[in-house]
Amino acid sequence: MMNGIGKRGTGVLAAGALAVVLAGCSTVGGLLAPGEAGDAVVAAAVGDILLKNDVAILSGPVCKPGEVKKSLKCTGQTMDKKPIAAEATGTKEGANLKVTVGDKTLYDGPLVELLQKAMQGKP
Repeated sequence: MMNGIGKRGTGVLAAGALAVVLAGCSTVGGLLAPGEAGDAVVAAAVGDILLKNDVAILSGPVCKPGEVKKSLKCTGQTMDKKPIAAEATGTKEGANLKVTVGDKTLYDGPLVELLQKAMQGKP
């Protein structure tokens, strides 16, 4: 428990933040546009995955536009100096998110599923 907010409370806060960010967005592909809400949404999703996997975070995730159009790359580091890497790629039909810590993949799937679970308060 941190500052009186447990792990579940943190998830509820994250879901509320995502609800505010997602208001008015009609497609996941639109979320990946750098300079809009895309980097914040992806960073929040990556952070949620790291928390659910009990990753001790030293720095990150910081997301920046990727080399491929409609992509974001996020980087950070764990307390034991392992690299945190995430990449979100998307089109108007959907987006995919891959999150790794060191050589272990924590998530590789649709970004929209993570956002829907967060909005519903599900793990």
